[in-house]
Amino acid sequence: MNGTAPEVSAYVVFQKWAEYLANEMLYDPQFWLSIAGYFITKYLTSNLVVNQLPSHLPTACTNLITFLLVFYVTSCYSRFKEQHDAVMKSAGNLMNICLCVRSSLSLAASCRILRYANAAHILSFVGLGLKFNLDNLFVPLNDKYQLLDTKEIETLSRHSFVGGTPFRVLLSWIIDCIQKEFEEGKTCAEEMQILLQLTIELRGSLTRVYHFMQQPVPFSYVMLVRIMTVWFLPFYAVSIGYSSQGNFNKGLGSSIIEYLYVVTYAVIVTSLCRLGQKLQNPLGDDIEDFDVIDIVSNVIDQTYKVLCAPTRPLKTDSEETALLEKVHGYKAETETVNKKECRVFVAKSNPPSSDISNSEQPPRTIRVCCS
Repeated sequence: MNGTAPEVSAYVVFQKWAEYLANEMLYDPQFWLSIAGYFITKYLTSNLVVNQLPSHLPTACTNLITFLLVFYVTSCYSRFKEQHDAVMKSAGNLMNICLCVRSSLSLAASCRILRYANAAHILSFVGLGLKFNLDNLFVPLNDKYQLLDTKEIETLSRHSFVGGTPFRVLLSWIIDCIQKEFEEGKTCAEEMQILLQLTIELRGSLTRVYHFMQQPVPFSYVMLVRIMTVWFLPFYAVSIGYSSQGNFNKGLGSSIIEYLYVVTYAVIVTSLCRLGQKLQNPLGDDIEDFDVIDIVSNVIDQTYKVLCAPTRPLKTDSEETALLEKVHGYKAETETVNKKECRVFVAKSNPPSSDISNSEQPPRTIRVCCS
């Protein structure tokens, strides 16, 4: 919020990674089942003479599982990125509304529209996922920023706060405010059309996140990946132990390599499955999820800073044109055009260019005013 990123040491990063690894992967039964299958198979076959499994069978299954997992994680990451773009676009659209109402409407109407727009931004996240609800998201932020009063909340409470109806109602209030300003002659038709278009764009970006919630990753494909990995990890570990014929005396180094091979593949498969699950819904408590409260609070703070920013100090015409000569290298001249004297600023030299023909062109000129 203060614009400075906290310093993060390598130890903190490693600690976060180790904590995430312990909480997510080491509690997955698939991981331990594959390791147990490997050692049990080696023990049971230690005194038996067995034939090795066909080498092409584990390889073919490995290729299939790898394809399924990579496609699954890629699809989930694509959803994650598109949802992030939708959330950021909503914040950008709200800021566009702030910039336009500041220059087009009265201060009272601008404040009213920003209250409704920021409240709609907050309410668009209520009901998305299991984390955000009215009590832990909207109520604290509304108490802090005083966006809606009691009567306005009671009017919205006639609709369910889950499903997106309240924020759409708030956007309709914004449209009513814009039309009222136009009818009272406080804004022109062109500015009204721009504000209405920005409001519609805000509605589209806020609604887009709901589309992802209503259409998750196909359940059949998720179950296919889970069933295949649950079946394959123990099978793969057993095949490695079975192929070595349970010979514990063939060398410690060889046994360690086999064990690390099984553990590494179990870590890869388990991690990809967990990663896909985490990326499906980025509106939660995971460390990679969106910080919705920070995003919403930052947008509210920025919109009111822009709205209450001081009016720019105006330079005179002579001060503005003096910058052309002082800073940008133009010199002032006078010429007559249609019997009128005009001030013309001629470039003292053309900028360097790799094109030789450009150096032969006449100096650039800027005609700024006629009298």
